[in-house]
Amino acid sequence: MVPLPPVTIVNATPFFQKDGQFLVSPGEWKSLMQWFGFLDRATLLKPEFHAPEPPEGWLPLPEHARVVRLCEVSEPIWKRRRSTTRVARRTLKAGQILYARMPNYEGYWCDRVARALGIPLLIELHGDWEAVALHRVGRGLLRRGTRALRAGVGRRAIRAMCERAFGIITIGPELAKKYAPESTPTLINTNHLLEEAEYTKRTDHDLGDPPIFLFVGALEKSKGVFDLFEALARLHREGRRFAMRLAGTGSRQGELQAFARAHGFAEEVAFLGMLPHGSPLFEQYRQADLFLLPSLTEGVPRVTHEAMAMGCPVLATDVGSIPWQLRDGAGLLVPSNDPAALAEAMARILDEKDLRERLSSRGYQRALEHTLEKQQQDIELYFRQRINHLFSETS
Repeated sequence: MVPLPPVTIVNATPFFQKDGQFLVSPGEWKSLMQWFGFLDRATLLKPEFHAPEPPEGWLPLPEHARVVRLCEVSEPIWKRRRSTTRVARRTLKAGQILYARMPNYEGYWCDRVARALGIPLLIELHGDWEAVALHRVGRGLLRRGTRALRAGVGRRAIRAMCERAFGIITIGPELAKKYAPESTPTLINTNHLLEEAEYTKRTDHDLGDPPIFLFVGALEKSKGVFDLFEALARLHREGRRFAMRLAGTGSRQGELQAFARAHGFAEEVAFLGMLPHGSPLFEQYRQADLFLLPSLTEGVPRVTHEAMAMGCPVLATDVGSIPWQLRDGAGLLVPSNDPAALAEAMARILDEKDLRERLSSRGYQRALEHTLEKQQQDIELYFRQRINHLFSETS
């Protein structure tokens, strides 16, 4: 077996440094542990996050993990680019592998340096840069006016990186269809972080009083939150009772609160803020009668998998790889940008206990196919196979 070379991992998820320790969010920690499980020579290139104290629940990386600061996460883009490029030139060396977790600017900038140095690239696509740029409009005139330009830059960047990569991992099949060359064997994977021991099979499918709806994610337009609130307004006008819980933060929270007040259901809505990945979040899934994700663009959402793993019925839009994730009745699908269809499906799930039970059971079985343990095995096998192929080509 070919020995594994040093690997440099780059992405835009920040780290926090305190007392000589490097801390990352719980989700990032679990994701990285998949690689540290079989890599003993890995360097992380990441932006740094500054605050008086680390965010609640952040975890220290292993002592052998080498972390190199790329830039400050809050810096303007021109300053981040200059710093990232300078650090990449100083850090990347011949004989290494660059593993870029995309899409993000930091990964793209580091790959430009790696390409010039002849360093092989393994790319992992977690989302569609083009689609995100098109849907995340922003409020500034400059961002609105340049979204098509930014989307084109993102599309071309990812295609160029995939063309040169010796290995490609995509989260779901849609990204593979769009970006992966047929000549490069591609691992279609998930990015889920639950160990099988954390799963909870649901046995009680009676509704709460009132029924609890749950949304987990950024409170942004691209997540379909305005369609969700339009659907809630329809249900409220029909006289249906519900409790809507939203876990996450974002720039649109104020607008959503104002909308709920204007339509008379503000008291039924609770904004929970950002919940750390772990028991507080998992308990919300277990309590909910229905999980909702009305996104306009997605890859393979982690939150839908978490809901299924906790036995919570899932209703989502048919975008990205969600139809693949919820195939064979593991969840209910509706078109995006269609609040009427969303409200109708929500009412149907409330009214049909057999449907709730079926969605819960099939979703749980689908989630079992993508435990963290199985995911890690697939990643290690694929990486070793591609490294063997790479060395056989260059020997």
